[in-house]
Amino acid sequence: MRDLSHTQSLLIAAQQQIGRLGALAIAGYVAAATAIYSVADSYYYNEDSLYWLTAIFVWGLGYLLLVHLMRVNGPAGEQHFGGVGGYFALGLFAGIAIVVGVILFIIPGLYLMMRWLPAYARYQHAGTDVVGAMRWSWEHTEDIQLALFLALIGPVLMLAAALTFSIANAFYLHDIIDPTSIWPFWVINLLSSLSVAWTQLLGVAAYRVIQRHHSVPVETFE
Repeated sequence: MRDLSHTQSLLIAAQQQIGRLGALAIAGYVAAATAIYSVADSYYYNEDSLYWLTAIFVWGLGYLLLVHLMRVNGPAGEQHFGGVGGYFALGLFAGIAIVVGVILFIIPGLYLMMRWLPAYARYQHAGTDVVGAMRWSWEHTEDIQLALFLALIGPVLMLAAALTFSIANAFYLHDIIDPTSIWPFWVINLLSSLSVAWTQLLGVAAYRVIQRHHSVPVETFE
């Protein structure tokens, strides 16, 4: 395993640099996803077909965010071969495994999430097949597992806060919050969207760190 503090420094620096260059795209994704999901939750939550269309549309916004973050990612993002279809397939395959792991015992799901974190960036950059991107990510995160796991704490806690507030609002806060109020949906979806955007940013940053580790010379971040 690589030096933990050094890897953490590289991940933080990469997130800061890519985050600065992609700030508008990140803010746009968070604002759009929050608004779209909040309207859906407020007005047509029980309309399954419309809600699924909303989810697919926001998923597409996530793909556009990935593409943009890869474009501002320097040499690692100059070429793009992965398409939206593979992005959806990768999210489906990895997502199902992660959800099953979370349901079974939380930690296995988080572990899978951590090991496949750079898979999206790998797929987008290298144009490999979905399974190949997942395999590459698994192999190349072997020696930075702890650093990635620690880096995931922030977005995971943010998502956990959204889920906790959602459950509390649905079952326990009727005496405190007006059941007809829509602002809780905006808070929940804002936290969820921030978590997704942060995770997307972290995945691209992790891919950058891995790529530069395997290149000569190894570049530093400013």
